[in-house]
Amino acid sequence: SNTFTNVVDDFSVTIASTSTTPVTVSVTQNNDTLTNQINSFVEQYNRVVDKVRELTNFDAAANSVGLLFGSTTVLRIESSFSQLFSTRLNGTGSIKSLAQLGVQFNDTGKLEFDQTKMRNAIETDRQAVEDFFRTEETGFSAQAKAVADNLAGVASGALLNRSNTLQTQIEQNTQRINTFNTRLDRQRERLLKQFIAMETAIGKLQNNLQSLNQLQIIPPLTS
Repeated sequence: SNTFTNVVDDFSVTIASTSTTPVTVSVTQNNDTLTNQINSFVEQYNRVVDKVRELTNFDAAANSVGLLFGSTTVLRIESSFSQLFSTRLNGTGSIKSLAQLGVQFNDTGKLEFDQTKMRNAIETDRQAVEDFFRTEETGFSAQAKAVADNLAGVASGALLNRSNTLQTQIEQNTQRINTFNTRLDRQRERLLKQFIAMETAIGKLQNNLQSLNQLQIIPPLTS
């Protein structure tokens, strides 16, 4: 098949064609891939923080609040991710926290990423870094997925439940509005009939007054 597997751990070679000169294949580890992924992860989380602050903002000067001000769901999201990023994980080997890999909160509540610290950790003990992220059930990836599923899962995530609750409230409010509109239509019809009846009565009174005004006053008889 011209394919050689496990020549080196996790490495396969496929012979494409013959050559009259020696062919040298060099294999090196690319540490930038993981570093770039972590950096992107940190940037995305910080964007979420900015959006949450925008939606939960309280402006004392303008006496205005954000759309999700006081939302317990937003507070739950913030708490869940803060705990995930700051908690020490057991069962992952020598590396037990993101801080050991250069990821930690700054004084503004956002994440900062020291890429040099991450690269040093990979070069020192790449397997330990992999164990921290990839250990089943206890690794960071498994823990992060559990948090994400709990918050945004398609079956019973907090955001889905909140969305369903809001949809139910919207439907109930719509039903109440329709009921009120029906009552208003009935009341409008009743008032309109009363108004027409009053107009008719007033019209008759006006006709009677006109008739009275047209009567001639007969002078009294004298002897």
